[in-house]
Amino acid sequence: MRCVYLLCAAALLVTAVQLPAECGEYRWLHGEIVEVFPEQNKLRVLTCREFTILRLASGAEIYRRGRPVSLNSARPIAESRFQEGLFLVDRHEEVILMIVDYTIAEIQTETGTMIVYYDIFGRVKDVEQFPQFERDSVISSE
Repeated sequence: MRCVYLLCAAALLVTAVQLPAECGEYRWLHGEIVEVFPEQNKLRVLTCREFTILRLASGAEIYRRGRPVSLNSARPIAESRFQEGLFLVDRHEEVILMIVDYTIAEIQTETGTMIVYYDIFGRVKDVEQFPQFERDSVISSE
């Protein structure tokens, strides 16, 4: 997993090197993608506990793990599980580069299965106990 993040970091550095000298006209945003409007080329993103609508510039690039993807692929995973994104915004407040990610892992412990959700930087974001099946009800239904 660290290799993936190193590749993303390398892609960001390459992109940053290719930016014009007036780099102060660009800024990075980080947030969770709450809603995608592909027809309008827009996203609703939760950044720092605040909702904002981001518009993609024509020709904006979208990547997941170093590979180009469509805007549709950035939609939420479930009602309360959102993909994270890093957004490079230009002086016109349009996204010119977007990196999206949704990473989870299933971990077996003595108490059962845990689902670990990671943020786009590879840090643990959330952990939840995976629901256990009731063995008795399965056995009795056979």
